[in-house]
Amino acid sequence: VKNLISSLKTAAISLNLSVEEPSVTQPLPPSSFQRFLRARPFPGVVIEDHNSSFTNKYYQSMFDNTDNLNMLYPPNLTPEEQLNHVTDTAKSLAKVATMVARALFVQAGGEASQTSSIKADELMVSRMLYSFLVSSNNSWLQDFVATETLSHLSNKTANFYISVEQQISLPTFLVQSLLANLTGSTVNVTQEDCRNQRENKDDKDSKH
Repeated sequence: VKNLISSLKTAAISLNLSVEEPSVTQPLPPSSFQRFLRARPFPGVVIEDHNSSFTNKYYQSMFDNTDNLNMLYPPNLTPEEQLNHVTDTAKSLAKVATMVARALFVQAGGEASQTSSIKADELMVSRMLYSFLVSSNNSWLQDFVATETLSHLSNKTANFYISVEQQISLPTFLVQSLLANLTGSTVNVTQEDCRNQRENKDDKDSKH
């Protein structure tokens, strides 16, 4: 953890970011890291935009949107122009993502001299923010989502609230689609070829 913090601070300097550790022990803010700690003590780092108290009273609610997160767009932009407008919020988050990526690259054994080539795409970050916080029913995501699931896209803020009602989680669906398309490789295989390959594999496995 100390090495990772050191790498984060080094990466932050070149990005003109201020990174500080809390001066006192305090409860963790909402974070996925808490799930690991429930199982057993586990070393890790949580990056947040505050030093003491967590104050987002709209966290994971329908009001956790652009207005309350101060993600502002210039007036009179069309939806398509908003989708492709790089906001100040996106620029800040891209800096943080770049810092984390560079620090992890060094942690994994990469040379610190090569980190300058690692840089988060501000436009992509801005498009993701727009998709989650304004409208997922946009031209960018429509290219990522299968035709039969286009109906899941919405013209309003994604609902981050986890309810007892069984329903499709739009944020989960969007993350799956984004990860599959942004980290995958395009292959020259038709849907029918893919289905046949799967059936052949199942047949072969059943014979053993």
